[in-house]
Amino acid sequence: MKIMKNLQINLKKEVDDSYEIEFVENTWKALSDFLISKKYSKILVVSDSNVYPLHCDNLLSSINSSVQVETLKLPAWEENKHMNWVLEICQKLIDIKANRNDCIVALWWGVMWDMVWFAGSIFKRGINVVQIPTSLLSMFDSSVWWKTGVDFNDIKNIIWNFKQPERVFINSEYLETLPQEEILSWYFEWLKHSLLDSREYYEEFKIDWEIFGSSDTSGLNNIISRNVSVKAKIVMEDEHEMWVRKFLNYGHTFWHALESVTNFELPHGVCVWFGMMYVNILSHKLWYLSSIDKENINNFIKNKLWNNKKILLSKNINFENVYSKMTSDKKNVDANISFTLLDNPGELHIEKISGGQKSLLKDSFKDFLDICQ
Repeated sequence: MKIMKNLQINLKKEVDDSYEIEFVENTWKALSDFLISKKYSKILVVSDSNVYPLHCDNLLSSINSSVQVETLKLPAWEENKHMNWVLEICQKLIDIKANRNDCIVALWWGVMWDMVWFAGSIFKRGINVVQIPTSLLSMFDSSVWWKTGVDFNDIKNIIWNFKQPERVFINSEYLETLPQEEILSWYFEWLKHSLLDSREYYEEFKIDWEIFGSSDTSGLNNIISRNVSVKAKIVMEDEHEMWVRKFLNYGHTFWHALESVTNFELPHGVCVWFGMMYVNILSHKLWYLSSIDKENINNFIKNKLWNNKKILLSKNINFENVYSKMTSDKKNVDANISFTLLDNPGELHIEKISGGQKSLLKDSFKDFLDICQ
């Protein structure tokens, strides 16, 4: 019998996923002009139960009447971020006979974007998506470089994919409708970006953080632009999360576990702060983060930003439950838990914690709870 030679299949993927983020004063005109230029024949407008009644009528009235437009309203909140709703979006696209050259317009506030984006990445191998974020968290974070995921079996974002938008439209006027919980969430993202960027930006944050709620619109727009630029700089350097992009996961491993064990009842922004506080303690125990920086950052979070500490104390948070969720985190390699640790403001690294170091994680958890008293 003749032995056939092995074949090497050389596939060097060269895809330009570049896109533009537009800072606009009139979202609906900018959106209308963009949709007309693309000549989409069918558009599915997807929004969530929080945003739909506030803005959807204005969006629909801005779209050219010659285009077939359908709408879909999804439930808000993390407990609904699962495959059933992803498939609901796909079914709606099938119902309207959409093809890959058509478009989803996502007008959103919370976790709905993950579901829309995931559906957009898998439907007919990918359909165009336009994003209109209406919260600061979504403007700061989700408008830049999308890896999108859904929860499964109480594990956050365990099923995920990459996909980039066709266009993003950012308008700070939407922030006037934000509830207090979302204001908490934007503070954490701003704080995280300042620590990722530099000590200088962190010091600026501590001075400027109260600007939200003031009448300084230009100051707020500058902050949005600065934060988008911080993340954009990182993802353009490492598009597929091979190294420096992982620094954006600062605090993620712990806060995702905390969200899961509390059935997503804790506000997302509060969980993120807790995540940063926990890994700051861990980094200090590993001799990376100085005692001065650890105390400075964690005390600023607790004393200046955090007004929801009783939420955590009212829950019976058990370390073993949190640890179990951390071992299932999607960022882990082999049997190790991956943490992004802060060494100094502007300097981070990835630390892999083995099962043999479980006591270190438990001691850090105890110290974390002590701060929450």
